[in-house]
Amino acid sequence: YNRSGQDINGVSDEIGVLTEELTGFVDNVTKPNIKTIPENVRERAIFNRAAELYGKHDASVREQIVERYLGEKGIGEKYIVDYSLSDKNGLAVVNREGEAIIALRGSIADNINDWKQNAKLFVDTKGTSQYYNELDKLYDNVNDNYNIKEITGYSKGGNGAIYLANKNNINTTSF
Repeated sequence: YNRSGQDINGVSDEIGVLTEELTGFVDNVTKPNIKTIPENVRERAIFNRAAELYGKHDASVREQIVERYLGEKGIGEKYIVDYSLSDKNGLAVVNREGEAIIALRGSIADNINDWKQNAKLFVDTKGTSQYYNELDKLYDNVNDNYNIKEITGYSKGGNGAIYLANKNNINTTSF
């Protein structure tokens, strides 16, 4: 009992029960639901990392860095990157059948402009931000040259992938 005569033990018991329930819930939510990662999902994750590498490096070296990375991951022979259509937000990755996958990068940790843009996206409920306008342009440029099979992205790029996929009725893989 506390100074006012209330049963603290009863409250403590309730808190204990809630804590156990919450722990059980978190354990179930965070438990992996698959044992292996399908190859196409692995490839999408690699494309997203390649888009990040492209977005964060200087124009004089970024294509070489992306090509080396894709080669190291074993998918450089299956796909080409159309750098003429790629931009700071994402890559146009093309398979042997000539179908494109747009891979959108996430926020770059030390890029203050990315974080300012994230804040603007948080309050943009109508899809009118500069970022969405840039994504629309990227999509249109790629779509003018290829059949777009899918859009993928992670973090901010995942948001962009969902935006473009919903707007254009295209499949998406977001991380």
